[in-house]
Amino acid sequence: MKAGVMILLLTGCTRRTEIHMDGLRKESFSETEQERQTEEQTGVSSVIYVYVCGAVQAPGVYALQDGMRVYEALAAAGGFREDADTQWLNQAAPVQDGQRLYVYTQEEVQALAADASQTTGGEPGGDAAYGRVDLNTASKELLMTLPGIGEARAEAILAYRSEHGRFRSIEEIQNISGIKSSLFEKIREKIMVS
Repeated sequence: MKAGVMILLLTGCTRRTEIHMDGLRKESFSETEQERQTEEQTGVSSVIYVYVCGAVQAPGVYALQDGMRVYEALAAAGGFREDADTQWLNQAAPVQDGQRLYVYTQEEVQALAADASQTTGGEPGGDAAYGRVDLNTASKELLMTLPGIGEARAEAILAYRSEHGRFRSIEEIQNISGIKSSLFEKIREKIMVS
């Protein structure tokens, strides 16, 4: 077997080209393209994309392995900034493809609590003493403080509330697309209805 030198040229985001000293040129797919081909063949994606933003070191969209947790997505984004509130997100929760993880600053959390407290006479869209969010009075921003509830799901809750009226029980939230029993179990102790 002949030993030789190989030069690796990156050509864009989807392919790489290797040029060997013997003059042969070999093109191969990048890992991302290989994953896409595997997904098309098997119908199963092992890579998911999560948008991590807010009070993190490097906000952006990150490719993660399916089954990874919030703390791993936060690590991919460089971790919390110094002013981040680390209590709102359940860092042990699994992330989902297309999810938006917003990390609030401590100041934002205090402002949300103060705004909600003024709106509901001491109950910030729920019961401040127990940290519960009231599904019938909470704003989109307050709903987004719940684990697994991003902007799209918060808007879906508000749309459901305007179409069907007040929630009669916390279990009724499972009628909303994308909120099934696993997510409900994560938030059941954090929500209430008035």
